[in-house]
Amino acid sequence: ADHQLRVGRMVASTLVYLSATHGSTMAVLGCVQDTASHWHSAALRHFVGNLLSVAQAPYSLRFAWATAKLLARQDVLMAVLASTESRTLMLHFCLQCESATRRTGTSEASTQRQEETLAAIGSIRARLKSEAGAGKTREEVTESVPEEPAAATKVDRAAQNTSTEGHPPLAKVASEAKVADTVTE
Repeated sequence: ADHQLRVGRMVASTLVYLSATHGSTMAVLGCVQDTASHWHSAALRHFVGNLLSVAQAPYSLRFAWATAKLLARQDVLMAVLASTESRTLMLHFCLQCESATRRTGTSEASTQRQEETLAAIGSIRARLKSEAGAGKTREEVTESVPEEPAAATKVDRAAQNTSTEGHPPLAKVASEAKVADTVTE
């Protein structure tokens, strides 16, 4: 069992590495989404913790959508809730996504992703609030999340630069979110 856990953590770390350095963020998130029910909870927690530590806001709509869908899964939520650090990272992710998601795109596909992302985030937030100690304010979350390394933006950049049929380039959506952040500050 100990060997399985070590292998699971190595796989999780490798997937985060592939996501961050090789532009395979969406493929990695899809793989984890499809196989999460077979993962050991500690390996899932390790993957989520590493992914959320590496990714930096503002998130592209596509990255936020895929990550929120994964985090809203019952098995993933249960794994993450076992760690205070992972809960804090997940709450920070939710706070960042809520503000960015409300300001992006107007296409039909973009609107559908926004609605799905906000629904998933709402589900995650409701579960976090029901857990003891998860009802932190935005300031408490910001103070408790460690500084991400400068290279952390690679994960989100990979998601921004990946396009899908019928969807606008996500780099534009991310830059619009950055402009909106600058205007509101």
